[in-house]
Parts: sequence; structure tokens; C-alpha cells
Amino acid sequence: MAQTINNNCGSRRRLLSLILALIFISIISTILLSSKMLRNIMIMTTDNSYHSSSNTPITKTSAAICAIQKQGLKYVDEWVDYHFGIGFTTIYLYDNSEDFELKDWHSKRFLQQPTTSTNRVHPPVQIIHWPGTHAGGQQLPAYSNCTKEIQKHNNTHDWIAFIDLDEFFVIKDTNKYPLITNVLDTVSSNAGGLAVNWQFFDFNNQTKYEARPLTMRFTRRKQNNPTNIHVKMIARSETIKDVWPTPHEARYKNKTIFSVRNKEYKTVDTNGDTVKGPFNHKVPTDVLVLHHYGSKSVEEFRSRCARGRATVQGGQYDKKAYLACQSEEEVLDEWRSKEDGTEIFDDHAWTLLKERVPAYNIFETQYQYLWPFLSDESDSPKKYINTISTV
Repeated sequence: MAQTINNNCGSRRRLLSLILALIFISIISTILLSSKMLRNIMIMTTDNSYHSSSNTPITKTSAAICAIQKQGLKYVDEWVDYHFGIGFTTIYLYDNSEDFELKDWHSKRFLQQPTTSTNRVHPPVQIIHWPGTHAGGQQLPAYSNCTKEIQKHNNTHDWIAFIDLDEFFVIKDTNKYPLITNVLDTVSSNAGGLAVNWQFFDFNNQTKYEARPLTMRFTRRKQNNPTNIHVKMIARSETIKDVWPTPHEARYKNKTIFSVRNKEYKTVDTNGDTVKGPFNHKVPTDVLVLHHYGSKSVEEFRSRCARGRATVQGGQYDKKAYLACQSEEEVLDEWRSKEDGTEIFDDHAWTLLKERVPAYNIFETQYQYLWPFLSDESDSPKKYINTISTV
């Protein structure tokens, strides 16, 4: 009898152990599955990871950006975060400042952060000190150097975009085209590059700089701004010869078929129509546009006078004729004289930034509480993100 009781107790213990083991295995499996799901869904934190949907169409296409900057420290983080968020893989940033102002920023953000050894050697943002002046400005020489370096390394990227720090690519239908590479995959193989039209945003009645994202601060634009005919280029790395003769157009290598030179590649827009020169008067806006925050506030606009112009050799322009060198009253008078009552609300870029880089949502929830931490006019939005994460 006692032996029977002991056998029953042993059976119950084994059954209980089996049940506990199954529960443990189930918990571990759930954790592993959740981890995999989190990697697919991704939530942005201040360590520069980006949100992307597991439903994003798979693409092997790689796209990079070549840009040149000067006095852009207040804007560079948002610009970098945004463009990585929409699918660019590498940014080559040429620093035209004499004191290499991006060196410390780059070191703190990319080289001193916990990361892989590969990313330490090849960080996603590569900076090149490019000081001095050049006849016609330094922008085109920087673009040329960037193109040649990419081509020298066996075209490490399929596409190269040539834009500035005040320009943001905006994908209009992110359900259809979640990433910039999904858009580029639709471009005809006969095209050497894609021309993307501006959507220009003016000063939005702002006179002073604020340490908030550009895409949040400026959300109103003229519906039919005449400057929107300007385009910027995203060119195939294997076909582009150079960006020339303006920053808005490219020249391509000749096609070669069975060693016979054929006609040159062409530039097209998102409708497949050929674009020649720096303008596209059709201004297609249904697939991809380039938000251009060209003026910002009056204060920021007038700072251009001391900075100079990227397409003009240092100091060699008529400051009396350059609006940025005029008084605040003169700038306001000029801008307000061009207002025509056709302004529309457009927060596509800001909405996309919040979606792809969720850390920026704090600007809509907690910004007003920590404004005292950002009293210095040189403060950037990224400092705010970093501040709030430690408070």
C-alpha cells in the first residue's frame, strides 16, 4: 500500500516537472519570437535605430547621399536621422568649414557609441574635410569627388543622391513605397538618373531660430511656388559622369553595346518623362518630392550672409544685391510682398520623421517643459532628445 502511494507521488512529481518544463519552453519560445518581431518592427531610441515595417518590400538596391555643408551643426542630426529612416544606407558629408566643425559631432555620434567593429571602420556617415574656396564654389567639386570615390570602390551603392542639408526627400505613398529604394526600383533601366522636384517652404512668419526640428517648424508652403520647377538628382552610380553644370543636373557616361558607343543615358521624373537641365516644369508630386526649407526663419536666413554661398567662390558675390545681407525689416518686406494667400498645410516630412524615428515624438509631448535646457541659440533638436532621455 505504501509502495503504491509512493509510486503515485513519484508519477505526480514527474508529471508536474514535465508541465513546468513545457511552460518554461513556451516562455522561452515566446521571448525569442518577440525578440524577432521587435527586430522586424524596430522602435527608434536615441541610439539611432529606425522603425521599419515587416511588410516592407524586399529590395537589394542601395542608395547613398553626397552632400556638402557649412555651419550646419544645428540641423545635421535631424537630416541624417530622417534620411536613414527612409532607406538611405550611407551618407558622405563634405565639411566646408575651416575648423572641421563636424569632426567632434561625428566622433561622438558614430565612433564613440557601442557598435560593431565594422561600423567603426565604415560608419554610416562618412565625413570629409573640404575647406577652402573654388572658382564657381565648392559644391560641384565635392559632388565630383564623392562620385569618383564611390565608383572607385566598384559602385558600392546603386544610386547616389545629391542634396543639401535643408532638403528632405518625401515619399508620398509609404504604403506602396515604404523606402526610397522601393521608388528607385521603379525607374526605367534606360534612365541614368531620377529628377525630383522641390516643394519650397518659406519662413512661416518665424523671425528667430528655435531648437525644434525643421520639418516640425515649417509646415506651410505656397501651393504653386515658381521655384518648385527646380529639381535635384538621384543618379545611378554606374552611369553618372558628374553633376554639371549646376547642382540640379547630371551628365552621364555613354551607353556601350558590344563595345559600340551608343547614345547618352537620360534623366527622367517619376512619370518616366525626360527631364533636361535644372528644371522640370511639369512638377510631378504624386510619388516623390524634395521638401526644401530654403529660408527658415529670418534670423537663420540672414546668417547666410556671413557663411557665403556654396555655388559662388568665397566672398565673390554682390552682398548689396544678396537678400540675406539686408536688414531684418528689408527681408520681411521682401518675403511678405510675395505672399499670395495660396499657402497650404503640408506636414508630410514631419509625420514621416515621427513615424520612422519615434524619438522625435517628444517634441509634441514634452518640449515645453525642457525649453530652459535649450536657451542657447546654438542648441540643436538632438540635444533636446539627449537631455530629455536623462531627466
